Amino acid sequence: MEIYKSLRKRDKILKRYEYKEIYNKGKKISIDGLFTLYILKEGNSPPRIGIAVPKNVGGAVVRNRIKRIFREIFRLNKRSIIEGSDIVIVARKGLKKVRFRYRVIEDLFLKALEKGHYVEKGVMLRGMEKEDDKVSPFDSYKILSGVCISIFFSCMPILS
Repeated sequence: MEIYKSLRKRDKILKRYEYKEIYNKGKKISIDGLFTLYILKEGNSPPRIGIAVPKNVGGAVVRNRIKRIFREIFRLNKRSIIEGSDIVIVARKGLKKVRFRYRVIEDLFLKALEKGHYVEKGVMLRGMEKEDDKVSPFDSYKILSGVCISIFFSCMPILS
C-alpha cells in the first residue's frame, strides 16, 4: 500500500447510511473527552475514515483544522491499521484544550487503535517509537560538537 499525499476517495466514508451503520454496530472507544472512535471491522477492504466535528467544538477554522489533523494522522498510519476497518472519529470540545498539538493527538489516536486491537501485530506505528530509540537534542549536540572538534584538530598544523 502506497502513501499518497492526500486521502483518496476510497479511503473516506462518504455516505450517511455508512456513518449510521458504524455508529450502531461499531465498537466505541472514548479518549478522555477529547474524541470518540467508532470502529467497525467488515471484510478485507482497505481501512477507511470518517470525521465528524460538531459546531460546539468551535468555528469553521477550528473544525477544519481538526479534520486536517486527523486525516493526516490516518494517511500516514493507514498501512498499520487492520484491513476492513471503518473508523469514524467524533471530536469533542475538550480537543481545544490540547491546542491542536499534532503529536499529542496522534499518540492518543494510535493508543486508542492499539487498545481496540485494530493495528496489525509487528508493525511499528509512526510516532510510537521506544524512548530508547529517540535521540535527544542534547545527544545530537554532543555528537556534532565532537565532530567539529575532531575536524578542527585534524586541520591544525603541527607546531614544532
